[in-house]
Amino acid sequence: MFKLFGLLLWPMYLTSCCEWIIHLSKFNNRNEFLESILQQGPAANLDLEFENLTDSNDKLDHYYAFPYFLKIELSCGNQDENGIHARSAHLQGIYPIVKIKFQQPVNSIYNLPELLEVVVTAVPLADDDSKCLEEICRVAWYVPFPYRNGSVVSEVTVTSNKIAFPIVDKNSILLGVDGYLNLRLNLEIGVDQNIRQFDIGHEILEIGNLITIPSFSFPLWYMTDHSPVMILGGIPNRKVVLYSTNEFDTFSILELNIDSCWISSLICPQGFFSATLHDAIATESMLFIRQNQLVYYFKGNFTLLRANDKGSDSWKRVLPNICVEKLIPVFLIQNEEEKLFVIGGGKHKALVFLGTIRDGRVKFKPLLNAEGRTVCSILQSDCRVVWVALDRFRKAALLLVEAILSDYQHASYFLIYYYFEEKKFRIHYKLPLKIPTEKQNVVLLPDVTELSDVPVIPMGITLSHVNSMAYLWGNFLFSSYNLGATWFAVSGVPPHSLIRYFTHSWNGDFIFMTDSEELWYGIDGYTKVTRIRPSRGWITFLAMQKIRGKEYKSKSERTLTVFFDRQMKLKEIVYAAFENGTTKMSKRTIPVDEILSYEELILLPSYSDINNTTDQLTFLDNCPFGIMYIEKVQSDQLFTRVQKYVANPPWIFSSSGLYNDFSLTIYQGLLFGMFNLHSTYYKPYANPIYDPTWRWWKNSRKAQHYYFFLASNKLSMAGLYVETNDYRKMYSVLPSDTFPSIIYLDKGDFYRFVIYLTVNTGKGSEEYEIHQVWMSTHVSSPEYIQANLKRRELLSSGNLVYQVTVEDQMFYQGQSLSGEDLVLVSVSIKIINSDLACFSEFGEEVKKQGIVQLKVYVGCPPGNRFAFDTAYTLNYSVNKNYIYFNCLEPDEIPCFYYEHPFYPFFLIQDMVTGKSDQFLGRYTFKVIGGGPYEKHNIRYFSPQEILLYNSVQHRKSYAAIWVATEPKSGEEYYTSKGFFIFQGDSLGIRWVCQKNSPCSDIPAQGLKGPEYYFVIEVSNRGIDSRTYCDYRLEFIIRLHGLPLNPHRALFFMLITLSILWFVLFFFIFYRCYQHWLKKKIKLLSSIEPVILPPRSELVPNGQPNTSKSSSRTS
Repeated sequence: MFKLFGLLLWPMYLTSCCEWIIHLSKFNNRNEFLESILQQGPAANLDLEFENLTDSNDKLDHYYAFPYFLKIELSCGNQDENGIHARSAHLQGIYPIVKIKFQQPVNSIYNLPELLEVVVTAVPLADDDSKCLEEICRVAWYVPFPYRNGSVVSEVTVTSNKIAFPIVDKNSILLGVDGYLNLRLNLEIGVDQNIRQFDIGHEILEIGNLITIPSFSFPLWYMTDHSPVMILGGIPNRKVVLYSTNEFDTFSILELNIDSCWISSLICPQGFFSATLHDAIATESMLFIRQNQLVYYFKGNFTLLRANDKGSDSWKRVLPNICVEKLIPVFLIQNEEEKLFVIGGGKHKALVFLGTIRDGRVKFKPLLNAEGRTVCSILQSDCRVVWVALDRFRKAALLLVEAILSDYQHASYFLIYYYFEEKKFRIHYKLPLKIPTEKQNVVLLPDVTELSDVPVIPMGITLSHVNSMAYLWGNFLFSSYNLGATWFAVSGVPPHSLIRYFTHSWNGDFIFMTDSEELWYGIDGYTKVTRIRPSRGWITFLAMQKIRGKEYKSKSERTLTVFFDRQMKLKEIVYAAFENGTTKMSKRTIPVDEILSYEELILLPSYSDINNTTDQLTFLDNCPFGIMYIEKVQSDQLFTRVQKYVANPPWIFSSSGLYNDFSLTIYQGLLFGMFNLHSTYYKPYANPIYDPTWRWWKNSRKAQHYYFFLASNKLSMAGLYVETNDYRKMYSVLPSDTFPSIIYLDKGDFYRFVIYLTVNTGKGSEEYEIHQVWMSTHVSSPEYIQANLKRRELLSSGNLVYQVTVEDQMFYQGQSLSGEDLVLVSVSIKIINSDLACFSEFGEEVKKQGIVQLKVYVGCPPGNRFAFDTAYTLNYSVNKNYIYFNCLEPDEIPCFYYEHPFYPFFLIQDMVTGKSDQFLGRYTFKVIGGGPYEKHNIRYFSPQEILLYNSVQHRKSYAAIWVATEPKSGEEYYTSKGFFIFQGDSLGIRWVCQKNSPCSDIPAQGLKGPEYYFVIEVSNRGIDSRTYCDYRLEFIIRLHGLPLNPHRALFFMLITLSILWFVLFFFIFYRCYQHWLKKKIKLLSSIEPVILPPRSELVPNGQPNTSKSSSRTS
């Protein structure tokens, strides 16, 4: 009793902060931890386990298990006491809630593009501990880790249910599917046989002196949202990369299996051979590296992306005849394709190739003009391509080109556009020969007249695919608000340093690393950059870490790379060497906002305020406001377009509250069943209840209380109870405190929110009055989106209120399918004079204030479904025709009668909010295929046949399948190709099946009338101007009672009449000659009498005795 009481009071004495620790474990051995997801298929069939649930609710046809669990442990700093903390948390009712968000693929093959996340409740289990003699020993929580077809990246966030003590901080982890580490069948010679060998390379277990200190860092290049793995090269003189599937929370060191050829020649000169791997790029399903002048790629094995796809068994070389100097990634996804650039060197220094990756295949295409010439042709001199970037707005590539002149002239640099459609080069801008002098912190190019003595050395270009910002960097930094139309020289960059790599977060800020390993930070639209390290703010941060008792930096370390993770936080990978000779690699966070706040504090002016009691040192605040708060007016769910599911474990009724392996296995099967229902829900026919899980529990609502009674009284055979409402889709989500970073807008939609600012509180230290605080907006593409600000001043409280409205301008051209061909527009809202000056503290975390970044996708939002309303169409047909009809052998395909007019009705279902409305827009109706009697007889028509059977301009009067009923006169109802335009529910279809149509001559089978399956396409593309969505639907209907072809009908009629006349003639003949026939039959059937000989004359065998008769005669 006292032990239990102590466990309950234990959290009140906790002095350290607790957090959830996440591990990946296998289904068949939950105590075996893994670092990556290798298996991409179900781990086991659970039909046998579910057969024991005889007294439970409805079951699916099959149940399977996901191959992995997430094991979640509670850590409170002290390893020895974590077990006590976990038991205490369990007894208090604390348990983790896991939110899993699935990243949609680049090219969605299995289903429509959609945003999906599931909230799963973890269950407590007692871990095996042979040394523990108590009833409850070490407790951990488990949850099935689901995956879905098409997604290879999952983001896991673990929070507590916020009950009792302690309050556990949330934790997040990114898990990517590992499609590259396939074990090698033929082991490599010369490699230790005890280490793991893969097709991609073999593992290195000992770090040792792998890296020399000091040395340069390298950029980490990956597709921000879609890459399941990350690789980092740059290890000097080693074919080694760092490899990770979880943003380097854990990682492996691999030595790659590449051939390491060297093609140094007069065409491709190179001073010396190096084994170093450069320009490592990770895409969704491929890895690219460069060694010396050669490019290699390795394709992963991702069956979740493509079912029949097969990965590489070795590194493949591409562009073997090209001398390659650089690989440059493209972070923009266009037309469901990934891209990268290849820049040539040596004799190919003017060549640029664009690589396009789609469905696991890569193709390279040179950037040449219509005459097949390189970019040097427009300069009329020898040249070298330094860098290249993709401009999504102009549908072009921007090349940074160095014009190679004579030895007595300075090198000239040009920005030249290459337009893909026109295959044409055009000079955009010529860079100045010298760096402009700083004047009032802003230098406008190209009108600058004052130049320094330092020549420009450009190194690269960065074009943002989020907004209209552009950067040109080298021993300077030029920025542009309009993708290079005008340039500004950003102040603060030392001309004696050279920027080695530039990394953008795609969320409004960026960093760059110089050749002296100085780390700098900047914000889009701000004309000044700040040095993060080394700096006075950095020194202050290190001192504060020592005060807090945390050792942040070792004496001898080297930064391998600096990058922004998917949470937009700045991270670095560090290689540290200690005095005892050991080495270590680790990832750590660079708290940019905290360092900047220290830097700002150091630069603030101050004054002394002496009063009667104490002397106070007061700092003047450069921030024009105090607190910034955002209030959301509309529901986030409608605009973020995230479909959310919730899954809770089966109910158990044990006294300890702990689950066992069987109940955890059932949990696996139930979660798999819910995801299976979701993936198969996208059918062309609408269900009576618009929820994917309705098909699962539709017949169990009445009996659920009975099943609960059995389980709660421990009378159920399985010892658990499955609540039907625990596996459902969430349509009404409570509003969250976080402001959405991404929204989606359809035609004419708008999103509205309110920003509150506290300005003047009456303190003498404040510099700004309420009339001096203003807000500005910047929209990357104002033709698509308009952001309106409405200001209101609350003078009594000294507060400002801004109502912000982000509205679509109806500029999007054409229509697209749900979630496809979206246009990204960035909206930036800033408080003037607040850049790098406003900070706020949230616990121990410091965050910037004064800026709001919002990404807006314009087009048809994901999560919309267009479906054929079968139930309403059938009911309307019954009421309209006063006759109920259904086929003799009904199936899932709806059946209609040929003679009845067909009135189709359609629904627009919002899969996010659950709202369903009847479609009342304009659309075209086309029969695009068909076949008699069976679905396997269906044949899709050619484009010419589709015109012939559906267009009034082609079918004339001899090949029509259908005609419209009750058309209104005086209006235009046809497209340019002659397809009839329907308006909502105003018109119907009458089947005609004219001559030469495929349904005009269907022979009957047996006693059943002719039947035909029609494949119908309905689309509003190009004729419905109310939406950006292309509601295209293809569905099948079954038509019964088709009439026969006239010739075949005449033939059948003649045969029938012939049979009838023959029967009638036979009947009349029989009636007229009935008596004669009877007499004739009697006569034919009568028999003449036969006289037999006497018995005595017969032998025993019955034959006449011929001997006696012959003697008597003689």
